[in-house]
Amino acid sequence: METLTWENSDLSGRRFVFEKDNLSAGTFTVLSEISSTARFYCGDDQITYYKNNFWEDTVFVKKNNQLIATITRQFFGRIFLNLNREKTFQLSFNFFGRNLKWLNQDGKPVVAYQMATLKSMRKGFVQIDASLSNDEKNVLLSAGLIANRLNTSRLIVSAGIIGWFVFSVINKFM
Repeated sequence: METLTWENSDLSGRRFVFEKDNLSAGTFTVLSEISSTARFYCGDDQITYYKNNFWEDTVFVKKNNQLIATITRQFFGRIFLNLNREKTFQLSFNFFGRNLKWLNQDGKPVVAYQMATLKSMRKGFVQIDASLSNDEKNVLLSAGLIANRLNTSRLIVSAGIIGWFVFSVINKFM
């Protein structure tokens, strides 16, 4: 397993820097929260993430303007990344969206995120399986952050629905 660090590099929470052995391994920038538009720069490569609209549950992934993958959120919150129509990875996470892991088709973790904490001085860690190709590493490394935002939006919508239901029941009996 290869280990990288990542940290939020600005106050807006939209720019993340990945490092390996104190050298830059890439920069991830969220351009729009509403459309899940983001860019990951790694060397000369640029990976772009975008959705066609807010309500869509598919994020398209382009590398140097060529579609290479899609990230899809299913109705009950399961998130999948389909890479070049050949490999599929599933995002595993706990209820609160922490402890993210990309699992391969055999259910084995190939990329695992440890979230940043105050104790870790705002730095998180990412462990990446050495068997992945360079392109797979870059896509899965950056895709975890955008997929986590999809997961967070699921939690917000779920909380809103539950809140509305509870409010309706309380109002009915008052």
